[in-house]
Amino acid sequence: MPRTECLIAALLIASACAVAWAACPFCPPSGPTRSEQIAQADLAVLARWERLIEPRGELEGADPQTVFRVVEVLRTTGRPLKAGEKITVNTLQEGKPGQLFVLLASATEGLPDWHSLFEVTLDAYQYLKQAPSLEEPAVKRLRYFLKFLEVGDTFIANDAFAEFSVARYQDVAQLAPYLSREKLRRWLADDSDSTQVRHGFYGLLLGLCGNEEDARYLAGRVLPPPASDRPRLGLDGLMAGYVLLTGERGLRELVAAKIQVPSRIDGEVSAVMGALRFLWEYVPERVPRAQVVAAMRLLLDDTRHGELAVIDLARWKDWDSLPRVIAVYGQPPFETREGKEKLVQFVLVAQKDLSATADEPRLRQARSFLQRLRREEPDVVRAAEKWLAPARGRSTPAQPPLEGNLDDQSASSPGRHP
Repeated sequence: MPRTECLIAALLIASACAVAWAACPFCPPSGPTRSEQIAQADLAVLARWERLIEPRGELEGADPQTVFRVVEVLRTTGRPLKAGEKITVNTLQEGKPGQLFVLLASATEGLPDWHSLFEVTLDAYQYLKQAPSLEEPAVKRLRYFLKFLEVGDTFIANDAFAEFSVARYQDVAQLAPYLSREKLRRWLADDSDSTQVRHGFYGLLLGLCGNEEDARYLAGRVLPPPASDRPRLGLDGLMAGYVLLTGERGLRELVAAKIQVPSRIDGEVSAVMGALRFLWEYVPERVPRAQVVAAMRLLLDDTRHGELAVIDLARWKDWDSLPRVIAVYGQPPFETREGKEKLVQFVLVAQKDLSATADEPRLRQARSFLQRLRREEPDVVRAAEKWLAPARGRSTPAQPPLEGNLDDQSASSPGRHP
């Protein structure tokens, strides 16, 4: 990794603000999907709950057991099981006779070690059984799960959505020809808690497949001020979808409505920042990056979001913002010792990167600022340099040089899937 990249990584490390989505943006976080769990198991079977074995007598105090009866083998890499075979699991699982479960096991010395299980309906089992394997192309798999996003079976709907939570945006974007504007609009009109947490993702999908009518609809959702103090879940994804449909005009409208106003609303500003990160990361061809950067710079003096803006500008190597960064030094929100150190870290990284370029005016600005601070506030500079110095005997700093709160960004809200 080049030296400058190492410094930027040090500057951002352990900071929740250093957002770079590894999976689908605006999707709630997810653990392994059911398909992934099954693929990782050596054995996977559909079984019926039969009875509990409660330890008694000499065995009292031992772990209880649960007895199942195999209905069908879903996956096996070792000794094949047969329908009707009995499985005894060393765990207590309440149930009723005939209740269906999927049981997963790893093979230990040829013997199954049943380590996890989950209840299913017959429909849910068929959904899992028919799902394309992990080896299939991502778009083919996502087309399958797309059909189940809002079905009535909560298990199925949650798992299908979890598949999107771990999908790459590039793969999701290829679903545009298969998306239904009408369905997405219906889902976005559903304000139930279980669906509202998905609004950001659905707004993004509408941006991928919508038309001018949908752009007007999204404008009505994102541009007016909130009608209440209740947080607007998924607002960042709705904004991203709006800008996908409207481009530069949409970004100008968002900035005018949420940033260039006398009184900013924290949640609304956080959502704009999430949309800006999306534009930079995934669709730089939709809005010129210079405009994305210009919008983020407007937040440098924001008392709630200025520190987050500095982190993003450093990640984007926006050294043209140096004059503005230097101007806000010592001003809210950078009047504290911690705030000052963050700005100095930015300038130190900029100086290192600019040393390898021909941008002499910016390099002189950085050097002049640091020279002045070394005279006036040497402790601040030393503290900032400490975090950016190559670590000896450890791969990361003991604590983050830049701290942030992901809750302020609302990149995504907790999902309803487990």
